[in-house]
Amino acid sequence: MLAAVLLVVSVLTDVVVDAQTRSDLRGELASRSAQADDLVARGVGPAELVRRLEGPGIRAVVVAPDGSLYGTATPALRPRGPGGRRADQVVQQALADGSRLTLVATEGPVDEARQRLRRTMLWLSVAALVVAGMVTLFTTRVALAPLDAMTGLARSITRGDRG
Repeated sequence: MLAAVLLVVSVLTDVVVDAQTRSDLRGELASRSAQADDLVARGVGPAELVRRLEGPGIRAVVVAPDGSLYGTATPALRPRGPGGRRADQVVQQALADGSRLTLVATEGPVDEARQRLRRTMLWLSVAALVVAGMVTLFTTRVALAPLDAMTGLARSITRGDRG
């Protein structure tokens, strides 16, 4: 029963963490998208725009009106088909100066943290099952000790020891 409860808690925790992480990434992309509009309105150039928008887990590419590419166009920045990146992790928008911005939240650091969480939950669940088994064994022995004493007394009486 405890193993089933731990499994359900682990799955629910994984689902909630995944949903919250995706929500956080969408929020970060929206924030940087708004920041890009503000920076372009202040006259910041494409190279500086990319530098300011990129950060841990966030990549930016700007395609200027003349077709010049700023930023690193890695395969992670190219939207993929149904089996590829999720659309909620890519933001593409036209900027006021006529350039096109693509922001991508890369999942590398997030996936590593999620894997660490899963391993931690697995080890803690195994430890909890071992501790619960030992506690159950100990309490069962303590609880059944009077019954063992009565069983021993009954056996001695059936052997003829009536003392």
